[in-house]
Amino acid sequence: FSSRRRHTRYPLVTGVQTCALPIYKFFIYNICKVSDLPSTPLAFGSYVHDILERLYNTTNPDISNQNIQKIANEFFGKYKYQFHQSHYEIVKSQAIEAVSSYTSNNTLPEPNSIFEHGIKATLSEGVELYGKVDRLEESSDSVVIIDYKSGSSYSYIKPFESEEKPGDGHWRQAMIYRFLAEVKYPGKKNYEVQFHYVELGKIKEVNEPINKEFFDWIKEVRNEINSTYNLI
Repeated sequence: FSSRRRHTRYPLVTGVQTCALPIYKFFIYNICKVSDLPSTPLAFGSYVHDILERLYNTTNPDISNQNIQKIANEFFGKYKYQFHQSHYEIVKSQAIEAVSSYTSNNTLPEPNSIFEHGIKATLSEGVELYGKVDRLEESSDSVVIIDYKSGSSYSYIKPFESEEKPGDGHWRQAMIYRFLAEVKYPGKKNYEVQFHYVELGKIKEVNEPINKEFFDWIKEVRNEINSTYNLI
């Protein structure tokens, strides 16, 4: 299931609600990378992500409020059409406040950190996985992947149990990141995924080993999608 074909092979799927079988939800979004329609919360989250990446992706990060405000103003034009004009200043001030609070209460990234880093690996039967991580920190014996989360939702990281209970979205994301990290950076003693909830001021760490049943489920869903497509 090549990433080169994923935008053309299922042209009728434009969002989760158009997918007839609920089991496909995770596969469509996280494996096929089919995007849903843009929304205000997603736009705000991307806006905060961009500010953090620009802020940190430099040799000596300047986390002063003045610099955060400058970067926020630079990026706002990219997202302003996702918001009502009367909310422009509110959105900017909320993003600046969230980033300022986050940078004040957390340590700076390691000097060797990589930002917006793409990693790809292939499961058996040709299922390709691709992840673009917000921040990756590698040392001699560990890899830590950091994913920024915006908004007020907080995940308690429910793991995979069955097809009916496949785990929550953040747990599934952590499993895929863990798999990609082990393939890309083999032989480390520790692999950890951290979700940084920027606005909530919380960090959730996931360092459990690969769940084989979960990846078997991914392959099963992929086979079902191919079977359905071949019947069209």
